[in-house]
This record gives sequence, C-alpha cells and structure tokens, in this order.
Amino acid sequence: MTGLAAALISYDDFVKLQDPENGKRYELHDGEVVLVPPARPVHLVLQMRLLEMLRVVEDRGFGVVMEFPYRPAPRYQFWYADVAIVSRSIQAEMVVWTDYRPYAPDLVVEVKSASNTEMKLGKQRIASMSNGTREFWFIDGEKKTIQVTNESDARTYGAGESIEVLGLARFIHVDAVFAGI
Repeated sequence: MTGLAAALISYDDFVKLQDPENGKRYELHDGEVVLVPPARPVHLVLQMRLLEMLRVVEDRGFGVVMEFPYRPAPRYQFWYADVAIVSRSIQAEMVVWTDYRPYAPDLVVEVKSASNTEMKLGKQRIASMSNGTREFWFIDGEKKTIQVTNESDARTYGAGESIEVLGLARFIHVDAVFAGI
C-alpha cells in the first residue's frame, strides 16, 4: 500500500494504462492501482464450482459470470469479482455501454487467496455493498467456510449447511462447494 503522500488515480486515468503481461491484470482500489496475479488452480476450481452452482438463479432473471469487471463507484474503484450474479436488466443495458458505468453486481463472490486478503476483501465488500451489491460472499478454502454479508446480517456457513441465494428460494450446499478440497 502506498503512503498518504501518493496521488490518487482516477478511473479516467486508470483506463489509459497499458494492460500488464503474464496473465496479470490491474484493479483500482480506492484510487490505488493494484497489480493482481492470475488465480491459482484451486482458486479456479472453487470459482468454476460456484459459477455452476449459482446458476440456480438463472430462472429468476439473473445471469452468473466469472471474473466479472465492475465499477462500484464513479472515481476511484474498478474491481473484478471472482464470480458475480448480474440481473438480466443490467445485462440488457450493458449492450450499449461504451465504457464501464458505475455499477455493482447483485451478488459478489470472492475466494480467499494471496492477493484476496481479508483486508482487501473488506474494502471491496464496503465499496460494493455501498453501491448496490445485495450480498457479498467470502469463500475460505482452508477453513471450508463461506461468509455471507447482506444488508442486515453477516453469517459464516460451514459443513452441513445450505445458503439461500439472494433470498430467491434457491440454495447451494457448502459441502458441495468444498468437496475433495
């Protein structure tokens, strides 16, 4: 993290940066450009499982996307969600966007990793939920838990439990997320 004397980078300046090489990418966290390495294999496995499992909401007017770029606030934020649930109405609007408009997905899922620390995810959760995200999920593969934060509660789910997705009467089972891991 940079010191207080460092200038903040705006979204307009951020989008002018050259793409990094070697499978890495940039994100903009509170006005600070962060280089993010590619995900490790187990991280990808968890993302793919969640992508598949969360598709239970597709019949309710939502789509499920992996590595979803979004801009939760106009000036100093640009993130990628490991997995996101996005309403079909927003998807229809995105067709005509020439650039990323300020928007946060209905559900953001992040898998804990070397670059997805609890501190970073805490900032991302606040930025996302302050700008429209209804649920933020934090997946901890080591502990085999899923922490779900919504507008009124934060709860950690573990073995033998199920999680209702966005209050839509669609559920995923925690054991299935971590099977074989």
